[in-house]
This record gives sequence, structure tokens and C-alpha cells, in this order.
Amino acid sequence: AYRDIPLLRQIRDSTVISHSQLFRFMSLGHYESRRDVFNWRLRRLVHHGFIKRHQVPHVSPDYLYSISNPGSHCLEQHGDFYLPSGTRESTLNRVESTHFSHDLQVNDIHLALLEAGILRSWIPERKLRSLTDHILSPYVKAYDAVVEVSLGTGQHRFALEYEQTQKEIRRYLEVRHALERERNVQCG
Repeated sequence: AYRDIPLLRQIRDSTVISHSQLFRFMSLGHYESRRDVFNWRLRRLVHHGFIKRHQVPHVSPDYLYSISNPGSHCLEQHGDFYLPSGTRESTLNRVESTHFSHDLQVNDIHLALLEAGILRSWIPERKLRSLTDHILSPYVKAYDAVVEVSLGTGQHRFALEYEQTQKEIRRYLEVRHALERERNVQCG
């Protein structure tokens, strides 16, 4: 159904998303306002294998969702696809993924900007990675997102790189080097 497409797209673009976050996205986008219909749609999509449902209590009390291959194929049939990227796909099959809480926190940032009414555009990591992996990206790396917001009388575009846990110094130096080479978004 055409009403499944925004939901599938949001799950794909979020990589992993909680039940409550997904409902907030669908409500803010004016795709779904009734919780009972939203819950029915999710159950149906899980039952038919378009999305995967994960239960990871140490990460979230909610169910978590990720896109499945049939869900991605459904989006492709509707002309909504990214070039294949091999880096994060295998992570979705591991429920113990260390990326789940990171993805949920990036979703919270996305939702906060939407709810504040200042978000103009959000290019998700998944799309950025598909372009970067095929050397088609205007950006030097696949950030967590490239974001455009309206503040005051101007619009500002920036790369969002969210770090949840401390990394090795070498990783910070790699990010710093990439940011120094970046010319298509504001850094600072």
C-alpha cells in the first residue's frame, strides 16, 4: 500500500528505529496520526517480512525496527533506492549491534530538529554511504547526516558527526583530516 512507503523509507533511512520514534516521525510527517492504525501497519509489515523487529531491552524498552531485503526491494519498485553499500548491511542481522543506541540517538537529534520546526533537509548516513562507496558523493566522508536548518533569516548546512562513545585517537584524527578537506558543508 502507498501508505507503507513513508514508513519503510523512514526505517531504512534510520537504519534502526524504535517504535515510539517511528510513530513520532509518521505523525510529524502527517503520514499517520492514529496509533492503532500505525500499530496494525507495523505488525503487518513485520508479518510479511518487509521489516525486522528486534527486542533489545538493554538498548530500548520499545521494539526496534530495521528494513529487510523485501522491504528494500519494495522501496526500489517504487523508485526509492540507494546504490548498494556493503559496510553496514551485515550489522542489521546482529541484534547485539553496538550501533543500535547510536542510531536511536541520531534519530532523537533528527526528531528534535523536526519538532523545533527548523529542519529544512536531512540526508541520512545510509544515502551518504551509498554515494561515498561509489565515489559519487560531493562529501569527503559518510557523516551521520548532512543537515540543513533555518535559523533566524538564514539557512545553514552542516555535517552531523555524532560520537556516543570515546574512540581511539587515530579515529579522531581520521575524522579531523576529513573535515579539513570538506568543502561542501560548514565545519566548526
